[in-house]
Amino acid sequence: MHEAGRRYDAMAGRLRSLIGDIEDHIAPVIGMALPKVSQVRLVTRGQWRTVCWAHSARLFQRLRATARLDLEQARVLHQHMCEHRKAFSQQWICVAAQILEAEDGTAQALVIADTIHHVGTSDDTLRLTLAHELTHLAQHQATRGLVLDLAQSPFPYGTPPLAYHQVTEGHAMWAMRAIAEHAGCPTQWGEDTPTPTGKRLLAPHKEAREKTLAYYEAGGAFVQHLIQARGVAGVNALWQRLDLVPNAGHIADPDSYLPILDQAIAAGTETRPATDPESVEVAA
Repeated sequence: MHEAGRRYDAMAGRLRSLIGDIEDHIAPVIGMALPKVSQVRLVTRGQWRTVCWAHSARLFQRLRATARLDLEQARVLHQHMCEHRKAFSQQWICVAAQILEAEDGTAQALVIADTIHHVGTSDDTLRLTLAHELTHLAQHQATRGLVLDLAQSPFPYGTPPLAYHQVTEGHAMWAMRAIAEHAGCPTQWGEDTPTPTGKRLLAPHKEAREKTLAYYEAGGAFVQHLIQARGVAGVNALWQRLDLVPNAGHIADPDSYLPILDQAIAAGTETRPATDPESVEVAA
């Protein structure tokens, strides 16, 4: 869906072509279906900001209800959401695309046209970005949205805290490259050509972007290790049982996690619904 104005008509054509390169390869690679209608929206940064703020407001209400927060926890959550929203608004140059929920609860991938333009995003980079975000759509559908709520919550779940955010991003990092390879496309980031404005805006965020990428890649390495050891079905067991999501210690030492996964699979991964908020403990 192209909503970014005539200035970005050519970019909308690029998106349609790049999605066409990969869309038939996603489900066979990740073993999960995409929504029947995978909504990808090309938007301006102003349109993205509006959707992002509405999403944050709905997420705040859901987290407050399902986690049964007291007043102090609710205050902390509200402050976190406001700060997160403000930071994202100011750092739009670092956000090429994001999964957000629509008002009806369906997930949508928003591609920020201003970012793509000023970063000078190459086709190879944009194709990987789209595969990454479409994987998040499949995660959202498989867990009815719960895993992305948990990933975005400022509160730790479980003791020690379960690494929802790093696992969802790591899974998408592994998937985007595996999807590209399956489609016969390049599996590495392309050479971007930022505009002068893009160079100026990106410069202050260089260190933070490198740190974020390393964090995502560590999650991707964990997922790759898990797939090599237990196959795609082993990873997808996590979306059936969100209490099986590993903690940071497991991410750093994937072999330590395998017995936990094996025991749960042997016992039956569907004994507790993934969408039951009561199945996830909120740490005090």
